[in-house]
Amino acid sequence: MSESGVLVEVATSSDFSPGMLFEAKVLDPDWDQTLPPLMMKVVRVERDGIALEFIV
Repeated sequence: MSESGVLVEVATSSDFSPGMLFEAKVLDPDWDQTLPPLMMKVVRVERDGIALEFIV
């Protein structure tokens, strides 16, 4: 995770394509669980993961 996005491991990266937009929720037991989902954009698709950019 960085200031601009996150790389996420996925079982099937073929379900994603660059430019795809969706809402996602970043979960961590130490974070506020009431935070709203974030709008994210797929910027890169790799064999075992996808690079997502935070959209603000």
